Amino acid sequence: MRIVQILSLFLFFFGLSLPAAAQEMIRVEPPAVGEKFTVELKSSSIYAVDPFPYRLTDTPEAEIINRGCFSSLNPGSYDEVYAHSFFETISSRCILQFRVTARGKKTNVMTFVRARKFVQIDVTNEWKQVKLGKGTYAKLANFDVRARIDMDRSSKGCHSAENGGIYHNQKGMHTHSIRVKGKLIKVLEGDTAWYRILSKSCTMWIRAHDGKTGTLTLLKFSNKPIKPPKF
Repeated sequence: MRIVQILSLFLFFFGLSLPAAAQEMIRVEPPAVGEKFTVELKSSSIYAVDPFPYRLTDTPEAEIINRGCFSSLNPGSYDEVYAHSFFETISSRCILQFRVTARGKKTNVMTFVRARKFVQIDVTNEWKQVKLGKGTYAKLANFDVRARIDMDRSSKGCHSAENGGIYHNQKGMHTHSIRVKGKLIKVLEGDTAWYRILSKSCTMWIRAHDGKTGTLTLLKFSNKPIKPPKF
């Protein structure tokens, strides 16, 4: 409920003030562990931290020092930012101060990506058709939802989706594959990282998996591909 309320508030400000346009990213190379750094972000916005197909420890981690303009959207962790974490800025000219808690094992660059649009998908036990336009997406964490995607009925745009080229075996719209009664299916879970670049529109068929219904929220960052920083 809290996330839904936050998203509703953000959508209101989004409709009033944001142009439909370019990607917005801030890439920072934090100092040594224990030292502080600051980042100035736009107000009334939701940001993803390193939403790319990284492992959690590949990029740096930091704790928030000043919480005046910050509201975490991470289940169970409210004072830190790390790969696949999300937060909202809730005041004008939000300047956040961080303290580095861990260096990245693969890169020492931390990337903040601003969401430009939301796509909320109500997942039920019935199949439904969902269309996504071309662009770059990530998924807001929701531990309560597990969705099954019928790739056989999904369009070519879904099959050609990529994750930015880091892990080439994870193409397509799914998070991972499992077998149910001998049949291989694609499962999108709310508690796992998910980052996709669609070069063309994608029409997919989706329903709840194992009865885990709820709302999946996708964040659209740009109409264009956003490639992960290379390392």
